[in-house]
Amino acid sequence: MPDEVQRRVYEHDPIQEALCELRFRAPTTGWAILPGQLFNQLSDLYPSDPTTDLPFGGVTPQLTPQALASVQVQMSPGLPGRVRLHDPDAARGLFVTPGVLTVFVQRPYPKWESFSEHIIRTLSAMQETAGAFDIERIGMRYVNKIEVPDQTLQIERYFHVAPLSFPGVHMTASGFIGRSEQFVEGRRDRSVIATFASTQPTSGGAAFILDLDAIAQGLSGVTTVPSAFEVIKELRALEKRLFEASITDEARALFGRCEIIEEPDAN
Repeated sequence: MPDEVQRRVYEHDPIQEALCELRFRAPTTGWAILPGQLFNQLSDLYPSDPTTDLPFGGVTPQLTPQALASVQVQMSPGLPGRVRLHDPDAARGLFVTPGVLTVFVQRPYPKWESFSEHIIRTLSAMQETAGAFDIERIGMRYVNKIEVPDQTLQIERYFHVAPLSFPGVHMTASGFIGRSEQFVEGRRDRSVIATFASTQPTSGGAAFILDLDAIAQGLSGVTTVPSAFEVIKELRALEKRLFEASITDEARALFGRCEIIEEPDAN
């Protein structure tokens, strides 16, 4: 029997965007017509007309020209030739680039049960259209924006992770950005890219971006929907553990009621 783990579901989830990126081996045939074929199969999920060359919806921390005064988060540019399938509100969709499918949902996050169903349906449509596939890399990325009532960046009240500090020198942070890539212990084929940065609050207080991207690379034998989804669940469980390890109970109190869900451990 697999071990049971706890998953926290918050009333006011801080997730701004969630993405599942699937990279395939040998994308040599069929990708030019794939967006139209997927649109036909997934038109109930993504009924709007496909669009191309649109900016990517993901949030990428970047230093602005005002970096000396603050660090902000800006939208990253799009990829030429990429096709986007989406719903009328553009709150959920699918990017199709040669060799890559990216399923995404934006705020308000529809919970894992709905997001995972979109991923499964997309993979199933891909399998039905392409006949066979071979996935070499999967990434599960969650971008969280956490707003706190404090006017100053009292980071330690809400986070266990912290920006660069200088021992013995007393300073107050006014803006920061930090990014790291780390391998999971004992697994060179599993890694996490984590970004922690200050950003502009909606109103008053302070705001932070916690961007966690759990990655499985060098995959082999991931040629079916069930085998791909097992990796996806593993990465999602890793991201959730990292998120919970990054925040304090005072941060959790900002998210309202919390439902604890018991589910099998993906590991």
